[in-house]
Amino acid sequence: MASASYRPDAPSTGSRWCGPWSRVAAIEWLDPLWPAGHWVPEQIRAAGGEPLLAEAGEHTTAIGWERLRASQPEVVPLMPCGFPPERARAEWLC
Repeated sequence: MASASYRPDAPSTGSRWCGPWSRVAAIEWLDPLWPAGHWVPEQIRAAGGEPLLAEAGEHTTAIGWERLRASQPEVVPLMPCGFPPERARAEWLC
């Protein structure tokens, strides 16, 4: 690990889930629909994606499905923040 380094400014060729410059709308909560902010947009950029709905360091607020659709994402990772698996599954299936 001593030789590992993270360079957020390094160019990326994409990752397994994001091609170079895929439009990514990361979602933390499902009910209400809540986009991921804080450090997630920076992680998306590091993976080669273009973060939508939030900027690095931003504290986000709930949005409607219309705003998600209007952002025209190519990738929508769902990553329930702080939820036990049962709650995340229940909200996804509602």
